[in-house]
Amino acid sequence: MINPWKQTSDKQTAEEISGVLFPDIKTDALPSGMTFDTWFAMPGIIEARYHNGTDKLIIRKTCRDTERLSGDYNTYPAAFEHPAGSFILQCRGTEDSVNTAEFRVIGGRASIVMNSGEPGRGLSPEQLDVLAAQFI
Repeated sequence: MINPWKQTSDKQTAEEISGVLFPDIKTDALPSGMTFDTWFAMPGIIEARYHNGTDKLIIRKTCRDTERLSGDYNTYPAAFEHPAGSFILQCRGTEDSVNTAEFRVIGGRASIVMNSGEPGRGLSPEQLDVLAAQFI
């Protein structure tokens, strides 16, 4: 099977490949020290990757109505809903650290994944709120 993902350093190219507009994520909305790494895209899905040397953050958006956008199929100690502004996020992680959040946005769905498969090394609820607000 051919890998459908295309990697690029250019947001406009990723949006053209995916057919999905991605919000401009403000630097101050990212966890401390996070910097942009690369874009991945395939028809219908766009992904931005960030890192800070020890942590990895992946933010995806799709124009599809899909249940599992994140690509994170790990098992976590807790699964719960978290209200963030006008969104209800379906979260997995621990009670105070969110590794995976998925939610509906205008025109599709979005996901935020921090340190996939590493419970306790996710985003705080406050960090998650700030990132989710980028999709308003």
